[in-house]
Amino acid sequence: MNQNETPHQAQTDRKDINNDKFLIFKLSEEQFAIPLAMVREVIGYKAPTPIPLAPSYHKGILSLRDQIIPIVELRSKMKMSATKITPETSIIIIDFEGNNCGVIVDSILSVNSITVDNIAPAPEVHNQLNYKLIGIYKENDKMTLILDITSLFNINDLKVSREKNTLAA
Repeated sequence: MNQNETPHQAQTDRKDINNDKFLIFKLSEEQFAIPLAMVREVIGYKAPTPIPLAPSYHKGILSLRDQIIPIVELRSKMKMSATKITPETSIIIIDFEGNNCGVIVDSILSVNSITVDNIAPAPEVHNQLNYKLIGIYKENDKMTLILDITSLFNINDLKVSREKNTLAA
């Protein structure tokens, strides 16, 4: 485990996937997948309320069923070009151990069952990225990068935000 990883992140690996369902989404021309078990819900894009002086990838907050949810532009967080908002743009509400965060994606493609036998190991280049890949799923001629979404976020930051929101209420 490196110093930036939580114990959960260090344990996330290709072998931990057990015939799971994944939410497949698009960023630019690339397909990504995350475990469906982490997805609380998917909503259409709603413009978040900006937070002054927040990092550029943090687009603001939304109130969803009386809960304040931080919203992150996944493309920016992954050092890709900014998202162009279209009717297909969606927000995936992710549950990080009881803390919710919304991530903006270009579009939702499907929910697929993927067995570990169909997941190839991620190439070594993934060590140079600011996120971790669990592996690569190939179906027909299209490759889907299976993303360890927790590798992009500091769960402790989400907990602090949640505690501050609770205290403010």
